[in-house]
Amino acid sequence: MTCLSNSFIKKCARETGFDLCGIVRPKEVSFPHHTMDKWLAEGKHAGMDWLTRNNCLRRNPALLTEDAASIIVCGIGYLRQTHAPGIARYAQGKDYHFVIKNMLGELLQKLNCSGQLVSGRCFTDSAPIAERYWAVEAGLGWIGRNGLLINRQKGSFLLLGELIINCKTDTYDTPNPFNGCGNCRRCIDNCPGKALDGQSPLDARRCTSYLTIEHKKPFTKTEQDILRRSRPFFFGCDICQEICPWNKKAIREITPEISEKTSALFSSDEYNFSLTLSEWLALDEEQFRQYKKTPLSRPGLENLKRNIIASTDNLTLPETSESLQT
Repeated sequence: MTCLSNSFIKKCARETGFDLCGIVRPKEVSFPHHTMDKWLAEGKHAGMDWLTRNNCLRRNPALLTEDAASIIVCGIGYLRQTHAPGIARYAQGKDYHFVIKNMLGELLQKLNCSGQLVSGRCFTDSAPIAERYWAVEAGLGWIGRNGLLINRQKGSFLLLGELIINCKTDTYDTPNPFNGCGNCRRCIDNCPGKALDGQSPLDARRCTSYLTIEHKKPFTKTEQDILRRSRPFFFGCDICQEICPWNKKAIREITPEISEKTSALFSSDEYNFSLTLSEWLALDEEQFRQYKKTPLSRPGLENLKRNIIASTDNLTLPETSESLQT
């Protein structure tokens, strides 16, 4: 079987634009199956029913592609020097699914320039693969109490992607035993919906990100209270990340070069995310079409307006939005 060097793969990943890269052997994942089964049984996945399917694939990524020999786990930071309030940072640009998949495709092409015949499949939050688990296995960081991957240099403002290839490497990476959360509870104590407890996976039913992106029904009184405590966020939520000391450190260390690279990759300059709440509410479907290649398209304009109305007091609403009030 073809073999590539670990250092060559990481060099290609850096040249492609990734900040982090680690390589591991595919195997059946070792996280306790009963933990996720209990989480699902308790309904903490909320309306994300796709999480109940294809568990065999989630637990063994080698089943996702033929001749799987290595998993290349890549990460890229998405911090910028400026960002619009109300919208989670990751969403203020082109949809990362497209960006990272294209980058992984470019990485695969670079690997083929080695003279070896390398084949593989690219994934980024697009298949039943335990991304954060594999990122930890590849030594990219640890899972924080906010449930996210945290890297010592980049914090948790990270987007992940995986390239499963048919080639072995000369060496594989291993988990780093460092866990920087210590006794810190800032993410737990500051979560508006108390969706985190530091022990079990996040309770999506109480998570602002879930409620403002995936939730399709009218909000209950409890859900509306969570959104009001989450202000200014009406699409996604970064509170548990912004309060994290590791992210405060990462934000302080943003340089113009890093910010420019991120903006170039995610094309943030193509879109205006700095509208006022009234301007968002006044948009029609034709005007909203400019955001179709951004994460905002996932809930759609009607639910975006629903989020703003539910989270805002004493707002003068356009007549067309009356039916959206809860």
